[in-house]
Amino acid sequence: MFTRLPAQGWILTLFIIQTFPAGAVVGPPQPVSVLPNQQFGDAALRSTSSTAAKQASAETLAAWERLKAAKGNDQGLVDFSPATGLPHTVAYLKAEVEGKSLEDKARNFLLENSALFLKGKDAGDLSLEGVRRDSFGSSHVDFSQKYDGLRVYGAGLSVHFDPEERVSMVNGDYLPDLHPANGSPNEVLFAEEALRKALRPFGRLGSAYKAIEEPELCLYSRSPAKDSNLLAYRFSLLAGGVESHRLLFADAISGEILAFFPTGAYLDGTAMVYDPNSAQSGLVQRTLTDLDDSGKLRGPLLNVIDEENDRVVSGPRTFNFSPDTPGFRQASVYYYLTETRKRMRALGFNDIAAGDIPTVVDARDSQTGGEFNNAFYNHNPRGFVFGNGDGSVFANLAQDFDVASHEFGHFFDFSLTVSQPTPLHSPRRAWGEACGDTVAAIINGDPNVGESSVPGKPFLRTIDNAKRFPNDLVNEEHLDGEIYGGANWDFMKLRGGGAVNQAARDEMARVMIAGIPFIPMTNVQFKDILIAFVQGDMNRGGANVANLRTAYGMHGITETSTFKQAEDRQTERLNLAEVGEKGVAGFQELQNGVPVVGSLANGAFADFFIRIPAGSTSLTVQTFAPFQPPQGDVILRVAPRNYTGPEQIYTSDLSFIDEQIVVTNASPVPLSQDDVWLIEVADFAPDFQFSTVGLMATVAGAGGQVQQIQFNQLVNGTISTTTERDAYFFSGSAGQAVDIAVNRTGAMTLDPLVLLGNSVGQLIAFDDNSGGSQNALISGFTLPANDNYLIVVQAAVTALGPVTQGDYSLLLTPGTAAPPTPTPIPSDGATVLTSGVPVNGTIPAGNPQAGQGASSPHFKITIPAGAKELFVRVHETPTPGGKLVVQVRKGQPIGQTLDDFVGLGGRRSHVLVTPDSRVPLSPSDFFIQFFNLDGIPHDFQLLAVIEVGGGGNSEFDLEDDGVINAKDLLLLLGNPPMDPQTYFTFARVWGATGVKVESP
Repeated sequence: MFTRLPAQGWILTLFIIQTFPAGAVVGPPQPVSVLPNQQFGDAALRSTSSTAAKQASAETLAAWERLKAAKGNDQGLVDFSPATGLPHTVAYLKAEVEGKSLEDKARNFLLENSALFLKGKDAGDLSLEGVRRDSFGSSHVDFSQKYDGLRVYGAGLSVHFDPEERVSMVNGDYLPDLHPANGSPNEVLFAEEALRKALRPFGRLGSAYKAIEEPELCLYSRSPAKDSNLLAYRFSLLAGGVESHRLLFADAISGEILAFFPTGAYLDGTAMVYDPNSAQSGLVQRTLTDLDDSGKLRGPLLNVIDEENDRVVSGPRTFNFSPDTPGFRQASVYYYLTETRKRMRALGFNDIAAGDIPTVVDARDSQTGGEFNNAFYNHNPRGFVFGNGDGSVFANLAQDFDVASHEFGHFFDFSLTVSQPTPLHSPRRAWGEACGDTVAAIINGDPNVGESSVPGKPFLRTIDNAKRFPNDLVNEEHLDGEIYGGANWDFMKLRGGGAVNQAARDEMARVMIAGIPFIPMTNVQFKDILIAFVQGDMNRGGANVANLRTAYGMHGITETSTFKQAEDRQTERLNLAEVGEKGVAGFQELQNGVPVVGSLANGAFADFFIRIPAGSTSLTVQTFAPFQPPQGDVILRVAPRNYTGPEQIYTSDLSFIDEQIVVTNASPVPLSQDDVWLIEVADFAPDFQFSTVGLMATVAGAGGQVQQIQFNQLVNGTISTTTERDAYFFSGSAGQAVDIAVNRTGAMTLDPLVLLGNSVGQLIAFDDNSGGSQNALISGFTLPANDNYLIVVQAAVTALGPVTQGDYSLLLTPGTAAPPTPTPIPSDGATVLTSGVPVNGTIPAGNPQAGQGASSPHFKITIPAGAKELFVRVHETPTPGGKLVVQVRKGQPIGQTLDDFVGLGGRRSHVLVTPDSRVPLSPSDFFIQFFNLDGIPHDFQLLAVIEVGGGGNSEFDLEDDGVINAKDLLLLLGNPPMDPQTYFTFARVWGATGVKVESP
């Protein structure tokens, strides 16, 4: 798919807000233990994959050792599935095996190693899917798993052979102990009734969907969070229009939706054309090849048709049209796709059997009847579809070489491997988007995708990036695909000796052609792509293995990298001797009574811990829905830090969002068992894409809980021992300035120290004596985000430790941000930039910090009223780059301080500023400078682009009046059939405006 996300980060990004559940009890101020030096990061909910984990048995491990000894080698690799305890991947083998055919050899190898792959079973439940041979001589035998004759979705094995027909790799997931958890086949509903029940929650939106294939009774094994294999019906549904083809898995006993997701619809002579696009070239004449004698744009790959207009016909096969005509778009797509196919065939891609593929241009939006803001490739049935864009969200989708090459990349990917239906935002989908972007880079030599496709922006995406796994995952396939894309671009740079030349791009194509067939057909993990590429390259001689591992490692991907599973980490949590980074590594501390709120991607979880003071009587942990309507479904788990097994884990899975666990000293696992308790909240929302959830833990008894205070509320307290700390919290907003004054009172000699932290204990400010007379004052501090902030009061630390005690008063008031104190820029002034107009220049070697010398380039751009985005980018030569760092600052020249400091760009520096940024975009001058970290001079090109109007939710403002309200909903629903996911997205947007949303 080739699509654009809204500008705001509310879809799948993590956020923290200052809300807490209605009726929350706030007790009197009491001393609470709060450590000021914790560094747990600024994200309250950390996305990590969650599933019930199983350890490999001693028999399985012994079988692996036997295989290595008999037929493996020192490079053999095994990766065990936490769902089964059996291998997900066994790679880098060179195993001879007997058999008349490849299928026989594959089955014989699995049976010889049944204890390793099949848990001792006979492989009778494996059904042959097919045998594939790739361009480099490797072969691939694919088996799907059956249960009493029913296909098991989420299970299957592929056995891969090198050109000498030795087994080199086995991957996939075999489920040895299958049984339906929801009933037996003789208890299932009729398929029609199951479909009706599944679609009932969508009302008339669901009634638009019609089955286009016979429903399939199957076993659905992709619900690991519920630890269930379920009898299900698989429905292939269509509601009309290019975006509506979906797969629905419904519980065959209850009709409950297990999964509901689109298939390929989201994924994505002579002629006058733009080559590569209108942003980078003018009109040029190109030769069209492989045309038949019909006079139409038709050849061995493509059969171009137009949804809105007649197909152009030219007897002499001259298609020289102006850009405002349908013929121009038809000819452009034909040229781009044909040239891409020819190049990939020349590099070893064999797609002769595909025949010609229908290619639609000027596709219309099925809901609005207007221009279609998307392009995609659909694999079954095959077809390319290109909308022309409405000129606001997208433009030139049929007139940009990158877009066509990207969509060809999906065809290329699908043609090389076998894949079961894959939900949105999974690693397999992320790889598919990266494959498309990489093919575009191979063909056009440019890491940026869609330079002419997004009005006002230099490009849509880039594979020249420093994104890393798992830090930069947002669980959206296009953005997560940039992690893979970045690794591919870095591989090409390594292969080209620092420059991405033609030879390096060609070798990237060969690596993909050889490696993609080794990707498992189900349950793909992030690391599986690297393992497949290494295996494919080993079968070619292994010349690229080192560079592949290096490039992917630069982006956090190794052959062993993974999100650790929830229960898989039991051994790490057992018998931990101390609290802190070592004892609860990766966990974030919760403060007693202070709520945190965040968003969990589908299947993700977040870990926390809370300290239990001596004398505490109960621990109450609860989750709550911060917004209405609630979004998603979660499971809550609580356990003592030194728990010894699953029997000591309390679990709540009673409702969608509202879960609660109460632990007392009378509980089966008493509260007194440990002074630290672990808390985990995990998403389980198969019919949604993520869960939005609040979490609060409250300890009753000796410890008390953190008191909430309000602005302008005077609070009095006492530090009665030198080690005591008093904690309070308040709700603050991003960009809000605050003053926090702590003054000593009474006759005692307290020297107060005040600390400010966020809701998960990260210290962000502190003060000792700025208030005069040893009083503490944090003045004019600007809060970085919407959050519940902690204030901690304690005795100041001297050389002898905290030695004073006594009474104090605490006052929180609105503050005034400190005025900036910039370092002057050179007297010749800043160069004025014009939006969208690049500026070129040279920066000398080792240029000092921006603003510190006359040689430092400095610029400014003026932001008008109504601007929605400022994008600043600096490109540099020679390559490899990454040596110029761009700085952007609001309202003043850039100096050494961080007042109104917007951001630093990373490698291939760029900075994006919106009204929601930490320093918000608003009418003002924004100053831009950068400096050179390198020992050589660099030429540079600086581009600053201002986007005015629009906004991430404007697509739902159908009245175009700046307000999302009931009239917009009626207009949206008045164009049926509307995709249910679009409805949920609309509901979240509308709900965020404070208006109640009810299902139609």
